[in-house]
Amino acid sequence: MPQPPPSGGGNKGLLIGLGVAALLVVCGVCVVGAYLHDKKTQSTYGALTAACEGRAVAGTTAYTPGPATHRVVGAERASNGTWRISNSRIPSGQVPTGVSDTEVVACFGEATEVQIGTCEVWRTRNGIRVPGTVRTYPRMQSMLPVRLVSAQTGQQVMQGSVAGPMPRNCEGPFGPNPTASTFRGSTAGSTEVGPWLNAVLSGNNNSMVPLP
Repeated sequence: MPQPPPSGGGNKGLLIGLGVAALLVVCGVCVVGAYLHDKKTQSTYGALTAACEGRAVAGTTAYTPGPATHRVVGAERASNGTWRISNSRIPSGQVPTGVSDTEVVACFGEATEVQIGTCEVWRTRNGIRVPGTVRTYPRMQSMLPVRLVSAQTGQQVMQGSVAGPMPRNCEGPFGPNPTASTFRGSTAGSTEVGPWLNAVLSGNNNSMVPLP
């Protein structure tokens, strides 16, 4: 009796399995790579976290205000309360090669939010507002507190906050089902922190948003 031709189901399953395996390998490589990068970062700059506790770090460079590229390392508190290096908010052009050329440590605090307005949204049908569908959401902007500390002396240079990106406008577009998070801005990153650092460390303190 003739046998039916083999179906492609087995090959399809094999291909899917190989694809999933390849994806897992890539994810694993990414995780390991991130771990090794962070380990190197902590090893290279870890001693500088002492500045966030008011202690001088030996072998660092003196900070002198002025229009120059000042080398800055970032630090933030880990979940256990200790300080750890975090350079993700520092522009790459300002990150020092090591401890010796570091001038300032930026000690980042926990971001807060301020309300800068409200947005009123509603559903429409055929261009007409549907009664009872009005919702009001606050527009929230993130504020990131920062203490700038001289690495060489452990003394505070300045303290202030960096404003995050402006939240979405009320006009949209924002999809059919907006929520409170739709009108919440993200935390300040290197795009906001970089210009702020340049202005402050050059002596132009007018760009600072003072902490209460």
